[in-house]
Amino acid sequence: MTNTPLKNVPEGFQIPKVETKTLTGNNPALVIKKFETALLERNFTNSLFFGLDLSLSGHPEKLYERLLDIFLKDYNVSSLFYLEWLYNEVKHYFHNKKVYKKEIVDIGNNQEFRNHIIFNVGYLIMSKKSDLKLFTEILEQNGKQILSVDPTVKIYKFQTLILEGNFNIDVQKNILTLIYSLHIQHSDSFYKQIGSNKPCYIDMLWDIIMRNTLKISTNVKYKRLALILYYLYNKLGKNINCLLLIVYLYMNPNYCSYQNNFNLDDGSLGRITEESLKVNYFINHKILKLAN
Repeated sequence: MTNTPLKNVPEGFQIPKVETKTLTGNNPALVIKKFETALLERNFTNSLFFGLDLSLSGHPEKLYERLLDIFLKDYNVSSLFYLEWLYNEVKHYFHNKKVYKKEIVDIGNNQEFRNHIIFNVGYLIMSKKSDLKLFTEILEQNGKQILSVDPTVKIYKFQTLILEGNFNIDVQKNILTLIYSLHIQHSDSFYKQIGSNKPCYIDMLWDIIMRNTLKISTNVKYKRLALILYYLYNKLGKNINCLLLIVYLYMNPNYCSYQNNFNLDDGSLGRITEESLKVNYFINHKILKLAN
């Protein structure tokens, strides 16, 4: 990536700097919740409204976190190319944040950034939802049932099952349960008292996955997704579903054969493109109107 200047929108379409609240005068936490609700309801108009209010007010990382979380829960294996898109968006954002430092607060006035928020939201909402649920109440219950088992025993068991490679239904359930149990255990009251120096069991599981499956697997797309999910895990709130998904994909490699594009109908693509063409009008007449 080159350090080219950010191309800002014309002066008449620029937004002011926001200190604490969002452009519409709301608490960012409230806007995040409303954005998430709109995404879950697949309400494109409201998602754009709250997403732009959030990201243009200096909170794009929170927007990316919500997009990733909902993708992992509701879309995952049905739209894996979205991970490629989101990865590139997040990587580009953090690159700009590093290069421009203080000037990154003005990213809301960058036309490419504005347009891409539309595509980030649109591609997710218009994609097909998955029948696969990575996190379930049963998984949580099973994970809690083995909390008394020593963490090192569970880590060893996880590695053993991964390397054996016999991924029948029962083995898959056991592996995912081990992950979630360690996730709960890492956050329980005993380890909270240790503070920031507590051992990170999930990092150990990531190490097992990255060291072993990347050596064994011949699936190029799987390897790419493993690197992408690990990056997003570390950059966007350490969402445990990132690990659950990449482990599930290793055990079910047939899901990795996705196309390198978005499989959307013409109507969906048309709607997304239309919204991107009128994004400045939308900001001025919807968001800034409420702010004044």
